[in-house]
This record gives sequence, C-alpha cells and structure tokens, in this order.
Amino acid sequence: DAFNSDSKWHRVSTGLTWDADAKLSGELNVGYQWRKYDHEYTSAARTSRRDDKNTWVASTSINFQPTVTTLLTFNLSRAVRDTASDTNELFTDTSVGVSVQQTILTKFALNAGLTYSKNEYNLPVSNARTDDNYLANIGLDYSIQDWIGVGVAYNYNRKDSNIETNSFTDNKFMASLKLYY
Repeated sequence: DAFNSDSKWHRVSTGLTWDADAKLSGELNVGYQWRKYDHEYTSAARTSRRDDKNTWVASTSINFQPTVTTLLTFNLSRAVRDTASDTNELFTDTSVGVSVQQTILTKFALNAGLTYSKNEYNLPVSNARTDDNYLANIGLDYSIQDWIGVGVAYNYNRKDSNIETNSFTDNKFMASLKLYY
C-alpha cells in the first residue's frame, strides 16, 4: 500500500541496569527518537500529510524492597504512538507511576498502584487533543498451593480530554483463578 503508515525510526539511548543489592534494582533508560514516515500522505487525495516526529523517549523502572515482604516500584515511560495505520494522527504518551506489593502471612499478596499519563496528539493542529489519564488499582491474591491461586481486584481508569467525547470513567471489579505451570 502506497499510503500506509510504515516508518523508520532511529533512537539514541543511554541506560543503566543494576541490582545493587537485595533492596534496590532497576533499569534507567532515556534517549531521543527520530521517526520518518515512508509515505508522506495518508491517501491518494493528498489532503492529509504525515509529520515526522522527533522527541525524547524513556523506559525506566526502579524497584525498592525495604523488607522481604514489601516491594515498591517507580515507573517512567515516554513513547510516540500511532492512532491508526490509515491516518496521520499520532500521540506522545508520557506516564509516571508507583506501585506496592505487600506479602501478608506468606499466602496473601496485596497489590496497589497509581499511574498518571498524558497523551498529547498532533491533530487537529489548531486545538490538538490532550488527554490526562488517571489509573489506580488494588488487588488481593491468595496462593492456595504453589500451582493455584485466586484473587480479587478493582481497577479505576479516568480519562479527562479537552475533546469532551473522549473523556470517560471506567470501574472494573475482577475475580480470578490463577494456574501456574
């Protein structure tokens, strides 16, 4: 297809991965990305032009284990994402989050997390869409045996967009059966 969203990208990154001791571990990765589309237009009508995108990117996760039963995690990420293959719309996705995993009485694990992300779209040019995403989760898992477990969880997801039709709030309650092999 002469109008697909195939592209080439180059990235220069620097990073550090470590497991300094039992309490601190992680991966720090930041860089800069250059993205150039193979096809300038999205259709033969040539009414919609794709814009190349150059920006900083990241993929970072740092874990801190203050006790044997507690794990704290910090995440930072930034990436450029296409909305569809037949459009020239893309967005920069930047997120930061924290989570905790707490083991209780060896059989229970409490998991909780908070994440904020901002999606900045390139279109429309005059009033580009911007989304603020708020995510929260909490869950409790019970390990019946080494190979089987059950869990309950709640996820909250809210998107506040400057384009009102894209805003929403989503609540999910879940129950799970987990088999390990």
